[in-house]
Amino acid sequence: MAYKWQSRLKVGLEAALRTRSDFLAVASHESRGPLAVIHMYAEMLRGGEFGTLSTSQLDAADSIMSASGRLASIVADLLDTALLDRGTMPLRFGTISIDTLVEGTVRDVMVLGGNSGMDVTLLPGARGVFGRGDETRTRRGLATPPPTAAEYPRAA
Repeated sequence: MAYKWQSRLKVGLEAALRTRSDFLAVASHESRGPLAVIHMYAEMLRGGEFGTLSTSQLDAADSIMSASGRLASIVADLLDTALLDRGTMPLRFGTISIDTLVEGTVRDVMVLGGNSGMDVTLLPGARGVFGRGDETRTRRGLATPPPTAAEYPRAA
């Protein structure tokens, strides 16, 4: 009797996990298009495509670009989660130039940091350091800010 109950529970849990994974995949995929349009129009505003903007309007366009970039990162993480759940995440392992990767990530973070008043500086370090991994996911991991104290899970 207990075995049948556990078996039905397992089947139900697997179906719920598949539904969650499908939802994450569809939601993240469908969010990319509108998000790209928002980012593109903010870039066009920033670039003067629709006329000269005031300083406050330029700041607003910068904020839109920054927020859409952060949201794009969240959407990419959701899609990665769905792909991991399904076991279909494509990883492209290769040799990574760590110094080039860090420099590029710091440049990306400088843009986000500058918009929020944060000062980001790259200190000189070792050159010619290489590693092996998926460059895209490694860069995303480097650019993701650490969780705040409120986001850390509490011990039960």
